[in-house]
Amino acid sequence: MIILCGDKEFTAAARAAFKGSKVPVSGIAATVNDLIALLESTGAAGVLMPAVAEWTENLVRLAAARKNAHFFVAGRVRKSVWDDLTEAGVVILSPDLQKAVRDMEMALERISPTGFRYVEGGEKVTIVQKRVDILTRTIPLVFSYKGGVGKTTTVANLAAATGIWARETEEETGKELRVAVIDNNSVGNLKYKFGFDSKDSDKVPRSLAGFAHLHPNSSLGAVLEAMNYHEPTNVYFVVSPETGYEKVRYNEGIFKLCLDLLQRHFHFVFIDMGIDLDSEMSILAANAATDIIVVTDRNQDTVNLIRDRRGEMGQVFGGFDRVQLVINNHKKENADIGTSAILRELNLPLAAELPYCTFTQKAVRKGVPAVALDSQDKYSISVSNLAQTLINVTGVGGHSITRSGRFIEYLKKLFKKG
Repeated sequence: MIILCGDKEFTAAARAAFKGSKVPVSGIAATVNDLIALLESTGAAGVLMPAVAEWTENLVRLAAARKNAHFFVAGRVRKSVWDDLTEAGVVILSPDLQKAVRDMEMALERISPTGFRYVEGGEKVTIVQKRVDILTRTIPLVFSYKGGVGKTTTVANLAAATGIWARETEEETGKELRVAVIDNNSVGNLKYKFGFDSKDSDKVPRSLAGFAHLHPNSSLGAVLEAMNYHEPTNVYFVVSPETGYEKVRYNEGIFKLCLDLLQRHFHFVFIDMGIDLDSEMSILAANAATDIIVVTDRNQDTVNLIRDRRGEMGQVFGGFDRVQLVINNHKKENADIGTSAILRELNLPLAAELPYCTFTQKAVRKGVPAVALDSQDKYSISVSNLAQTLINVTGVGGHSITRSGRFIEYLKKLFKKG
């Protein structure tokens, strides 16, 4: 059972979102005192409230006092508030209540059962349920039917913005947040965004095929060994199989194992799905994704291709509830369709419109995504805003690694400037 908190508008919308859910609503609280009374009388397992100060300012104290209840906040919060709430075990959910309800159900399913201890005589006595880390995983999937529209660049920059923020959060709070990227794009350009040089054929990145050596209960250490780590952005990534040997041994079972392990050990998992929705991997990735980003440029041919195959997208994605559109202005040539026309033809909500980035190639040469090279550029700000929307927290971005003192010596060595 769960309790809904907030004003009439929020609780009515939340009740509608819970309609048909397997989690019953046991009560509605308009004030904190109402909530305390309901917790006493109903013994509800979960509490959902809006991300407004009236509720969040009392939540840390309440969560500490009511350890048998699990608290959820729907909406975006400031980074300082996010730190306090997550430290208290509160789970931050999407402002989209339909998505928040799905994530809340998943989180409640992962809570360990009530613990027991034994006293003299063997009598079983219930003790307070252990609060476990039930932070819902965020898994954005990036896709387009056409190559060259900036899917991989978008994935890399979203992950980089999140990874830099996660490192700063860990330094400030001690809470470790891990960020991963799965490159399931057959073109395999993600590695170049994270420091691999196309001219250095001797340096081979770890690929998805390496997960064949792991098993469903593999430890975090074993998973990290199977991945590549990009220190400047604090991002782990694994690329698509490259050699003939890797491609032969790679299959949907290995991909599913990778997905399962990363969902277990990472908080944020970004997926570059490429242009293929026909494979079993695409279906597995779509089922796991919390958000699906369809990328287009301003070329009419790209828009036509996505529009004409919208039905297929709906089938693979299970509808369009999780699907949003990103318009990428990465090319000035062949830009022959405007924003309003794109939105009208594709009939998808706009998540972001990314401006032209003047230093994309420079970033590749430096071995970092653009958002990490200059966080104050318009492109970087737009990507960071999109990232914080996807992970439901403000404060992502704003600190490029080139302006962070702790990376200066590393960058001098990496870029051979010192």
